[in-house]
Amino acid sequence: MATRTSQYYDLIVLGSDLAGLIAAAIVSRRDRRVLIIPDGDPRQVFSLPGLAGSSPHTVSVETAPCLGFESPPVQRAFEELGTWQQVRRGIKPLRGRLHYALPRHRLDLTAGLENLSSELAREWPDEPAEEAWDRRMAVGAGALEFAESLLASEPLISADAIWGHRFLARTDPQRPAPGRVDPMAPLPAPHPLRQVAGATLPWFIDLDPGQLDWSVQERLIARWFRGASDYRGGLAELRAHVLQRFKSQAGEVKPALRVADLHIHRGKVTSLSFLGKREAYGCEHLLLACDPRALLLGQQRAGESSPGNLLAAGVLPDKTLAALDDITAVGYRYVLALSVAPEGLSPALDGIVVHIPGAPSELGSSFLRVSSPRNADADTNSAKLLTITHVLPADASLEGIRDRVLNGLDEAGILPFVRPHVHAMLSPHDGLGVTDGHGRPLDRAPPPLGRWPMAPLYAHARAQAPLGVGLLPHSSGIRNMYFASRMTLPGLGLEGQFAAGLAAAGLVAAAPPQGKTRRLFRR
Repeated sequence: MATRTSQYYDLIVLGSDLAGLIAAAIVSRRDRRVLIIPDGDPRQVFSLPGLAGSSPHTVSVETAPCLGFESPPVQRAFEELGTWQQVRRGIKPLRGRLHYALPRHRLDLTAGLENLSSELAREWPDEPAEEAWDRRMAVGAGALEFAESLLASEPLISADAIWGHRFLARTDPQRPAPGRVDPMAPLPAPHPLRQVAGATLPWFIDLDPGQLDWSVQERLIARWFRGASDYRGGLAELRAHVLQRFKSQAGEVKPALRVADLHIHRGKVTSLSFLGKREAYGCEHLLLACDPRALLLGQQRAGESSPGNLLAAGVLPDKTLAALDDITAVGYRYVLALSVAPEGLSPALDGIVVHIPGAPSELGSSFLRVSSPRNADADTNSAKLLTITHVLPADASLEGIRDRVLNGLDEAGILPFVRPHVHAMLSPHDGLGVTDGHGRPLDRAPPPLGRWPMAPLYAHARAQAPLGVGLLPHSSGIRNMYFASRMTLPGLGLEGQFAAGLAAAGLVAAAPPQGKTRRLFRR
């Protein structure tokens, strides 16, 4: 039990989801004292050994391209942080080809999809594939009323307004029933090209694509195929940029702290105590940038030990408990990184590979990214870094998962005979450590990573996510405790995390009037 309060903060952020990091950086920018207590490495990166004599690879567990930089929430956040022009310089078009591997079809698309017509004609010569594809892109590019009113409107990034009754009432009637528009007519329903269109959705959003509002889904698909871009260094570098900006504004990060108790008085969180510390940290506001069920209710996530129940029964209102109970996971993203000798990969295999299984489901899909070291031109013998993100069903076992993933890609003809050429492979999720391509441990391997939690694909138990994109409102029912994580607007991916972060920041500290800047010096 804490005996006294030794520190006091305007905001304490528990967790390391990007939404919380964004909120922390913006609140700090608005002259408040902020502390981040991450649940692990906030950058979410690990190290994979390279070939003998070469530097190790730095690998992020978030391998998907950073889709959505052109959206208003992203630009608004970085403009307030004063780094938008710097971030813009790091946004680059995706390099290499885009491969889609289906059981009986293969699309090998060049940059800008310049050969899309010829690839569609080659795979489906006697079917209206190109006509159906053009129709889908037209539907996605159109200014669909619901998608645009939701994604470009002020309530998306203003405090808790998006979850208010007025906004819900305004948007719900505008949402057409799913299936009312068939974006790929006249192709039949089970046609494989339909799987291609939305195949990447479970890679860069955190919501079950089957629950995503159809208009938002079409908007995301059109964005992906009409010039998807990425941030230099990926999401790990983006996180590092936000953290660096946060620290430059006197923000504090204390990853060694582990919360033991939340002290609540008169319906407000007053302080937090920590394992091994007698002192408590006081706070004016508390933000949960993680799965609150694990922290508050003691529920486990895949690959993560439960920290225990930090709140007594009856503290959270029934409405909040019901919202948390309605959230489930239909799948998880398992990440495996391989350092592969150049002769182990086909020269035609570059850029991004999307492996779509036979069943019409996102579960079982794999997403591969192939990259070369920066000095590849000088040293053609340098190993290539191959990252694989495999979508597992929620109840899948991790027993033998590496073999299952590699065997599946071998049978699909994507990575044939790759095992002898694998110098090292590692997943942060399965606890097996660094091995060679045959699963044998490496003597000179770095210390084991343990078992990092896998990123979930969330779903709403009532089969329809609120607003078609969201799950958890910012309000917790405790006056000064809020939620802002990938669970808030999981159907919007990166854009949703920025929107959730901006909204949470507005609950803690009001934005300065337009044209006004923060004070140059703190008191």
